[in-house]
Amino acid sequence: MRFIPFILLLSILSLLSTFTSADSQTAITDTNELRIDLIRFDPTPVYTGQDTDVWFEVTNLKDTELKDYTLTLIDVFPFTTTNPTLTIARLAPGKKQTVKFHLSSNKDVQEGTYKIGLQFYSHVYQAYSTRSFTVDLKHSQAAVTTTRVTVTPEHIEPGKEATISVTIHNAANAAISDVSVKLGINNASVPFAPIESTAEQQIKSISPGTEQTATFHIVVLPGATANVYKVPLSLHYYDEYNKQITQDDTVGIFVNAPIAYQFDLDETTIHTPETNGKIIVSISNRGSSDIKYLTIRLLDNPAYDLLSKSRIYIGNIQPDDSQTASFTIYAKKQAPLLFQITYKDIYNTDYTDVQTLNLPLYTTSQATRYGFIQNSHLVSLLIDLLLIAFAINLILPWIRMKSFKKAFVHAIFTIFSTLIDFIRALRPKHIKQAYRDFKTQK
Repeated sequence: MRFIPFILLLSILSLLSTFTSADSQTAITDTNELRIDLIRFDPTPVYTGQDTDVWFEVTNLKDTELKDYTLTLIDVFPFTTTNPTLTIARLAPGKKQTVKFHLSSNKDVQEGTYKIGLQFYSHVYQAYSTRSFTVDLKHSQAAVTTTRVTVTPEHIEPGKEATISVTIHNAANAAISDVSVKLGINNASVPFAPIESTAEQQIKSISPGTEQTATFHIVVLPGATANVYKVPLSLHYYDEYNKQITQDDTVGIFVNAPIAYQFDLDETTIHTPETNGKIIVSISNRGSSDIKYLTIRLLDNPAYDLLSKSRIYIGNIQPDDSQTASFTIYAKKQAPLLFQITYKDIYNTDYTDVQTLNLPLYTTSQATRYGFIQNSHLVSLLIDLLLIAFAINLILPWIRMKSFKKAFVHAIFTIFSTLIDFIRALRPKHIKQAYRDFKTQK
């Protein structure tokens, strides 16, 4: 009976020594049930704050088939797993099967060697056992970041030059080398071209805790449309383990041409004071940027009364396009027309302008002479005849009477009498009588 405690002690020691040391990354059960090898991490190295897959190879060392064999990866700081338990349904003698667990590492830990625990169930001892494998954890590649991208000027006009500065900060504990910064402007989707340098800059190395800046000189193509253009930015470098790291990002570049428009009085039906009518104004987009949400408002002025609505919404005006707006007013006297124009650019920046337009007004005779007021030739002839008759009946009596006042009264009375006789003569019965007298004489 004294051998029983000794045998039990040997069994416990055998169970505790089920795995070889963690440095070998291999475990063989003392009962020769299984051999478990940690074969790889993917990706490798394993970085802080990053995910990786850990692969194990399980070999059945027994001469009988294994069924429903369970492996569990235990969460041990700084790691967590999303699929902690895997089951091997059937494994024939001498056969191997690969299993994969997904690991996530904490981003706030230091570099170093950490352990992961693998638990399995021994059918011989009818018990669970956990042993450790080691993981070398490196600083995350995210420690190298693009901290600043500066575009000068911030808004670039078509045909103008600009400078783009990309600052790279190395927050890791080791230097990075052969740093390549590439600006993706060598394609037809963006209206930029490099000048004075290429679209790719090289930096030999960046020491830990420091930063370097890559500078690009570009020109905006003359035909570029105002917009925000997304330009790919690629960063390539080698870490301390000579592993090439690639980071892709995007830079936004603003292209904007100043708003330029022409505002004119397009048409008017008002030509003399104390008259009403329509005025039509036109606005043309002479720039290369869209004019958005444009509104034209005719402001109040004592020189005219507004007879229609004062505000007209135009909307958007594309480059090399124009729109009109119509207002009805009563013009009292000569004065400029005052307009308020509100609009936005493509970046929704608000603008408000006040514009003045001259509405030319003329006297009646000027308007008639210029053709704005149409008179018949008969009316003009009658007016001319009346003026001639008035002059004759004024000048001759003035000479004879030696009195301008008497001559003026005489001229007025004569012209007035003549007009009355003329109007009477136009009566139908007088016209008929004149027609019969004419036929009789004939």
